Amino acid sequence: MKKIILGLFVLLNIACSSSDDDDPSNFTLTLSAIEEIEVDARLDVMVNANEPMQSLKVSLDNFETSVTNYNDLGSATPRYFSFNNLGQQTIYFTAKNTDNVEVTESITVNVVRGNAVKLEQIQLNSFFNLGNTWDDEFPSSNINHLADVSFGLLKPPVNLLTGLRPSAPSLSWFWYRSVTHYNESSLTWNLQNEDLYVNIDEVSAYIGFLDTDGEFAQDLMLGPPSEIVMPIADYIDTQPINITVDEPSIDLNFTVAIDW
Repeated sequence: MKKIILGLFVLLNIACSSSDDDDPSNFTLTLSAIEEIEVDARLDVMVNANEPMQSLKVSLDNFETSVTNYNDLGSATPRYFSFNNLGQQTIYFTAKNTDNVEVTESITVNVVRGNAVKLEQIQLNSFFNLGNTWDDEFPSSNINHLADVSFGLLKPPVNLLTGLRPSAPSLSWFWYRSVTHYNESSLTWNLQNEDLYVNIDEVSAYIGFLDTDGEFAQDLMLGPPSEIVMPIADYIDTQPINITVDEPSIDLNFTVAIDW
């Protein structure tokens, strides 16, 4: 009798295991996009599932950070991207169906320079109160009263859901932060090894200069606004190596070196 009971128990376990194996989730996710795209251009990724999606999570860093949406997904929805950096770029997606079954897929595209210009150097020629006190906790006899100068670059990304670019600069535009030159020790930044590209057919790049003091900063642009457009597209016909921008209302003058 013990052998019969044991045999039945084993058969029951096998039957249950077979039943579970024969009933996996059929929820699938398919991603489609072009394989190569220019820097700053809009990339359209079509996300298709074989049943309605309850949520869709998107990440550019393998889910170290991510954005999740829950509304109006259906079984097919587009997502939009643009890239600042050249080379292979991978986008990760995790979808969940109405039964809370998750599936993860990724897609990789190759970002190329195309007709984008490369920023080679920034030279800050003048700014308000240059050579005078910016850090007033120090007396004028102390070199630390001078500005600790850095700059930031901004470009408008496409909106993940709409594919449109915002018109007003914000933190989401932040692209690159330079090293800081303390006490105005230099006002030149060599960018040749930074791989900073601007596709002027797609976007305009902005720049803002700062006096950086630890976690705090003062605006050398006397803003708002705290940034100014670099008018590179205005020179597409002549393609000079250096473009100088002058904003006399705030005593600002800087030169951008360009590789066309």
